[in-house]
Amino acid sequence: MLSACCGLAIVAVVAAILLLNARGAGGGAAGAAQAALTDVGRFKLGAKLGEERAGFSGLPKIQVFANSSDPNWPAVQACLQEAAIEAELIGSFTAVLVDTSDPQEAQVELGARELGYQVILTALNGKFLGGLAAGFACRDLLALLRTIKAETVIRPEKSPIYARLLETAQPIDWLIQNSERAKADRFVDFLKEFEGVDSPAVRAAEASLNR
Repeated sequence: MLSACCGLAIVAVVAAILLLNARGAGGGAAGAAQAALTDVGRFKLGAKLGEERAGFSGLPKIQVFANSSDPNWPAVQACLQEAAIEAELIGSFTAVLVDTSDPQEAQVELGARELGYQVILTALNGKFLGGLAAGFACRDLLALLRTIKAETVIRPEKSPIYARLLETAQPIDWLIQNSERAKADRFVDFLKEFEGVDSPAVRAAEASLNR
């Protein structure tokens, strides 16, 4: 009788272990499905960072809303890295990727997203310029970018810090001298993004940063 009881206890323990393992595997799969997004091509992750980048550059903003559990995400990800898309973005738009699975990002452009938009383009003053519904084809995104560039006069309103950095790296020196290293790093990153790594202004700013 004792042997039978022990046998039942062992079976119960084994069953519990198997159940826990199964739950753990399921949780891992769910975690993988909800993995956080990262930067994709010129599309930098983060709505707040996107606001800062747009304010710095003075360019209209294109926001793409996505999450890694969306079955369409691989196609969207591939589209955002297409050479033709990147060519239309350079010098014309600030490209932003917003992770809709992030609670802090969930309310961004909620009104337009509730109307079905996955891609939203806005002027620097917030005016709606155009958009695309979820499930868009890459050719539609390319056509939208080209249409907006053709129909909208895009005059970049560079921020004062941007305009000044094109002339001199002194603002970076000043920020570092005043214990604002993080801000200096951010401005140099922005300058590099919108001017290119080979820009004389970028090289001068980086030299001040690394002095």
